[in-house]
Amino acid sequence: MSLKQMKKFRKNVAMSFDGGGIRGIVATKALAEVEKKLIDDGHIKKTLNEKVGLFVGTSTGAIIAAALAAGVAASELNRLYRELGKEVFKRFGRWGRYLFEGERYSNEKLEFYLNKILEENIGEGARMNVYDSMNSKIDVVFTTFDLVSNKIRFIKPWNKPAGRGDENFTQWTVVKALLSSSAAPTYFPSVEGEYGQYIDGGVSSYNNPCYIALYEILNHLNETKNWTMKNTTLISIGTGRGKPILDKPGKHRLGLVKLSDAILNAFMTSANDQQVALVEEKAVYNKLDFRRFQVNLRENIAMDDTRKIEELEKYGEELGKLILNDEKEKLDEHMWRDPDSSQKATR
Repeated sequence: MSLKQMKKFRKNVAMSFDGGGIRGIVATKALAEVEKKLIDDGHIKKTLNEKVGLFVGTSTGAIIAAALAAGVAASELNRLYRELGKEVFKRFGRWGRYLFEGERYSNEKLEFYLNKILEENIGEGARMNVYDSMNSKIDVVFTTFDLVSNKIRFIKPWNKPAGRGDENFTQWTVVKALLSSSAAPTYFPSVEGEYGQYIDGGVSSYNNPCYIALYEILNHLNETKNWTMKNTTLISIGTGRGKPILDKPGKHRLGLVKLSDAILNAFMTSANDQQVALVEEKAVYNKLDFRRFQVNLRENIAMDDTRKIEELEKYGEELGKLILNDEKEKLDEHMWRDPDSSQKATR
């Protein structure tokens, strides 16, 4: 695929990143390609946070968002992801642990690598409000789900609790915030707060948090930094669209594992597409420069399958080229249309 001139960004730039476990390698590899291009063209000197003012992520996307916002180079993050994956998702003994502990992996290794990724840039034990104290005051949002209140929660560096019983996420360490956002059920243990018990934000509708990015732009950055739809570029990056579980209709018997994979894949894909559709509708009428990039996987890769790291790297290269060529993902125009409406959807 030959590269065209990458479409210029507007004055303000935001990025959001989907969840997907080890498939975060797809996004980090793609971002490394984008970062190199921006450096070569003189738009940035070293890292993406020189240009991007808002980073939003869910689960593995939250880790990517936190690192990039802290000033970690995308190329270095990609290298660390490869290293992290092999150590965190060790296959030996995982089912025995699941039987006795309720999850396949301890989060101790993940915590170690999160500290390793972040400590050089923001210091070990840095709290969420560190982002609000940086010279450029980078804004970040991570999603998590509270099992006590049964609600999605948004972890930000600036929003202190409104009243009693609300978690003060500004005083959480960045690492704790990331552990809570990536605590996927059956994979990692939940994270205890003062008032809640937190798990992966991807169990909600926001595995793709691009709409949350839009909300932050309109309801915070609009007031504090004069961000508007017309002066903003919002880039949403996926970690690979799963392959359909079946090739054709017929009488099929799905085993328990395959059925659970099918349900998870269906939920994530549907939720991701819904968020894109919501933002696209706003973008069309309000002139937001919204760009959604995703790559189709030719095989289903589980979020902990470290045997597929090389394949994920190749998908990342493919995604990087799509971003540089501005070849945005095109959803089925009938997917979110009201069946009783005769108005044609605009894409």
